[in-house]
Amino acid sequence: MKKFFGILLSAVMCTAVLTAFVGCSDKGSKNETTTKVGAVYEIEKDEDDNEYAVLKQYTISDTDAAKVAKNNYSDIMVDLEINEYTVNEGTDQAKTYPVKEIAASALANQPVIRSVKFGSNVETFGAACLAGCINLKSLTVPFVGKTVNAVNDGKVLGFLFGTASVDGATAVTMNYNATGTKTFYIPNALKEVTVTGTELSDYAFYGLPVEKINAENVKTIGRYAFYGMTNLTSYAISAGVTAIGDYAFAKCPNLSVVGFAAATSLKTIGAHAFDGCDILGYGKNNAVTLPASLETLGEKAFYNCTELTAVDLSASKVTTINDYTFYGCKKLASVKLKANTTIKLGVFVGCDVITEAFRNGEEDEVIENIGSATYTGEAFEISIEA
Repeated sequence: MKKFFGILLSAVMCTAVLTAFVGCSDKGSKNETTTKVGAVYEIEKDEDDNEYAVLKQYTISDTDAAKVAKNNYSDIMVDLEINEYTVNEGTDQAKTYPVKEIAASALANQPVIRSVKFGSNVETFGAACLAGCINLKSLTVPFVGKTVNAVNDGKVLGFLFGTASVDGATAVTMNYNATGTKTFYIPNALKEVTVTGTELSDYAFYGLPVEKINAENVKTIGRYAFYGMTNLTSYAISAGVTAIGDYAFAKCPNLSVVGFAAATSLKTIGAHAFDGCDILGYGKNNAVTLPASLETLGEKAFYNCTELTAVDLSASKVTTINDYTFYGCKKLASVKLKANTTIKLGVFVGCDVITEAFRNGEEDEVIENIGSATYTGEAFEISIEA
């Protein structure tokens, strides 16, 4: 039997940050069904008969709606934290329910929402639950998409914003697999997204115009996770990350810094991982130093990183540089490798600084950084004296 609750007080009568809506709980009976100002929850039971809350709707008062209609509502902007719902049950005793589900369109078309933090209790996001939240600046989620293991368009952030055209939002076409795409409308105001859980799905932020992503707890960065993010300028690989998927950061033209200093668990960088990151490593002090834990560097990992000047693999476990890894890195002048590292097909094709040195018999200028080379056509091996 479903039980329906509402929160009686408006956002402006609560604190500026509506932490889990505690303190704004309905004091009426469990069976009350009238829609109230604020958040409206429905209590359901799972397969084990445990009760949990579903956020069904968020509404504002008529007074606040009038301000919104006049586009004069800066004084009623709210920052929501959604993880638990506490209600008085007709006595002095209160009961707290975990918020496990956000219904479809639950927070839709509320321009007064400035930020939302969804807590670890949330297990399911409904389609377009944040549609039309055109002033949303920051968003915190435990995972990206509908559920942790969602498929197709349910595994990308756009799922939360929906496909309906909205003024104040930009149409972004996101791939969700090799052939599937869908266009979502992302608020122009959205600048920062934080993922608190350990999973970061494939295609999670594909093409999104977001400036900053925080994901300190993730273990794997999925394939195409940050692909085509034109506003992303830097990213720090966290200590727990063991693998960066194929094309994970490809085509991020303004990504200049990727920090590997904390990436002590990183073992794999996938194929094309930083393909087309035009200004990655730009400048004298931005050498890309890969961690000692790294074992595999995929083919074309730094393909066409045209401003990349220096890469240090000397502390890593990488002993093979795969096909075309540094193809087109025309300013690459310093590559530090382990002894007896094998260089495969076309690795330094288009690396003008390095190839010009070999062409002019000026190998000594690069010996210190890339070792002595035996040229064998398109593939060659480099070994550094131990």
